[in-house]
Amino acid sequence: VMYPLKLHLGYPGRINMLKLERMMPDTGYNILSQYTRHHQMDVLRIMNEGTIFTTLLRHPVDQFLSVFNNFDIKLEMKNLLPHHDPYEEFLRRPDRITMLASESVYHLLQNSMSFDLGLNTPHFKNTTAVDQFIDKIDREFHLVLILELLDESLVLFKRLMCWDLKQMVYVKLSINNEYGASISDDIRQKIMDWNSIDFKLYDHFYKKMKKIISEQDEDFD
Repeated sequence: VMYPLKLHLGYPGRINMLKLERMMPDTGYNILSQYTRHHQMDVLRIMNEGTIFTTLLRHPVDQFLSVFNNFDIKLEMKNLLPHHDPYEEFLRRPDRITMLASESVYHLLQNSMSFDLGLNTPHFKNTTAVDQFIDKIDREFHLVLILELLDESLVLFKRLMCWDLKQMVYVKLSINNEYGASISDDIRQKIMDWNSIDFKLYDHFYKKMKKIISEQDEDFD
């Protein structure tokens, strides 16, 4: 299941299963790599038994800055355009600006990784719901890769899938670090505060990844 199918699978809503089921081969799908919002039961309706669930997290500050720039949030928020520091202007009143955002970007402006993994925005302020959500992701995903530990993550993924190293070869695309380099420590902290659930999610799986790495054999390095 990939983008060449030219299917809109319902994002930011749940997967539109009807389109996929109509086209599904008799043997079922082997890989779902389409960008979707996670809902385990939707995936299991079209995937074979024994499906491996993986996802990738990155530091919430980098995630927010990437979304802010690559999805033209500044253009979406017209009142940010004349401001000398759009991040500062956004973070001065993020609740108000987010409420004014269109449906196409609303879900991207706060805790976008948690949203994509299935946490609904009304639960952002519910600590119990957030903890249950992180526990649910921990149970449903066989491996959560960390972008800042990408090589280590891919070796673990290789081992999980019983693949060969040549199947893990990759090239770097769309590498852009200029967003993060230009922000102050104060703005960085405000971004982390605004995306506190994403940070909690990331911190949990970053620590878990470091623990898994520490338990590997000598061949891992």
